[in-house]
Amino acid sequence: MQDKKKLIFNYVIDKDDFNPNFRPLAFGYIKSSLEKALPDMLNIKYLEGSIPEDEKADFLLISSLSPDWQNALTNIRSFRANNPSAAIIVGGQHITQLPETLPAEADFGILGEGEISQVLLVKFILEKNQDIDYLKTQIEGLVFFDKKVNEFYISNPKRLDFTQIPQPDWLAENGIKKTPYLLTSRGCPYNCTFCSSSNLWKKVSFQPAESIAEDISYLSKNFPKITNISILDDLFVADRKRLEKLYEILKEKNLLKRFTYACNVRADLVDEELCELMKKLNITYCSYGFESGNDRILKLLKPQGNCSVKTNIKAAKILKKYGFNVNLSVVVGTPTETKEELLKTYNLTIDLLKKGLVNDVAYNILTPMPGTHYWKVALENNIVEESNDFQWKRLTIFADFKHSSFDNFDDWLKERKKRNSVYLNEKYLPEDELYEIMSKYAKQRDKIFDRFNNKENRKFKTKGLRYKILSLFSKKYKEKYKKWKISKLNKNVKIKETEC
Repeated sequence: MQDKKKLIFNYVIDKDDFNPNFRPLAFGYIKSSLEKALPDMLNIKYLEGSIPEDEKADFLLISSLSPDWQNALTNIRSFRANNPSAAIIVGGQHITQLPETLPAEADFGILGEGEISQVLLVKFILEKNQDIDYLKTQIEGLVFFDKKVNEFYISNPKRLDFTQIPQPDWLAENGIKKTPYLLTSRGCPYNCTFCSSSNLWKKVSFQPAESIAEDISYLSKNFPKITNISILDDLFVADRKRLEKLYEILKEKNLLKRFTYACNVRADLVDEELCELMKKLNITYCSYGFESGNDRILKLLKPQGNCSVKTNIKAAKILKKYGFNVNLSVVVGTPTETKEELLKTYNLTIDLLKKGLVNDVAYNILTPMPGTHYWKVALENNIVEESNDFQWKRLTIFADFKHSSFDNFDDWLKERKKRNSVYLNEKYLPEDELYEIMSKYAKQRDKIFDRFNNKENRKFKTKGLRYKILSLFSKKYKEKYKKWKISKLNKNVKIKETEC
């Protein structure tokens, strides 16, 4: 029997910048695809963060976002030094947006979706195929340095239909389970100027309702203690007919109440009809991009659709009416934003928190990412460069400190200054003045948030005590108390999941 080749999937992430509690589905999809196409040929291992110096393997598949590219380069070069004959393949958002940053130490880059092209490339290498023409004619979405012509060969990626994509492997090695999430679409129908999603995916592809139901059924059986699942689509509610069909299927399978869900919505899509549909699907938590309390800034950030301050507030009121927990995402430091406009945004969102119309607000500094309008702006002003000499860590420490490993704003700010993180609005609002405002309102926001959490925790504990007493006399409440204890175990996980 042929010995299995060892393949490492390395997910590069800076946990000081962003610390998720889940394993990326990119690994699950690639793992399933490879094992289905190349059974018993690979021993696949997952590594997160840095790669130990003594790690040996035949393949390194490495995935990275642009903010983590500096760490990815370190991993690639270190692994190459210790594994001179291994095949190194780079995938993910960064290499897809900037394929010519593929370093000399790497052999290939996979652009876009890798479920098919990655498999074909690994098979090509396993077979010790040397036919460059095969690579150019049979594998789409590929980049490598062609030594014959002394330049990069780059082919456009092909968008995949969800029927071509196998169910991801949600389970870790050795039976250890990570908190699962769902990704039921790829791409976004809107083109916000600060977001790279539409440029990355080019068009939206939706997972069929039948397939989503199969995934939910699988998760129900394999993760019996999980009660809440995050759906990390850019815009889960973009296709209402799909959601209506999903409701009917889950109802038929008796899975409607198995999980509660968290998802992203968009303010100008929120109405009574959508809320009723989300309630039927047992969605309890949703978030949307409030972005700004000023119509002028909103038009800069979201030129499509019908986004306005009035629409944002109306969405919060409708969602609250239907009992959803709502989280807002706000962008600060947009080029040309004035101090007065920023203060209006803060005062408006803090007021929504105080009134209980929303449960939390995250304030994020606009940072240019490859594939966005503001990346082009930063390039034109020589603030960034599309080179491996650029300090890519300057694109980190921009998201609200609550989503990082830092316990407070001051520590987060200290790290941001240390990395000299990119800021684009110095002319209209000096960076230090922005930080003073952010610090002041972070304290206000967190004080309100803590008060809300304490109130909710008291209600939660009171309900548990009531169920415990009534369970002594009723089978119905005995079952309710059992479910309450499970939800208690998942309470911290639920909060972390839905904030990601």
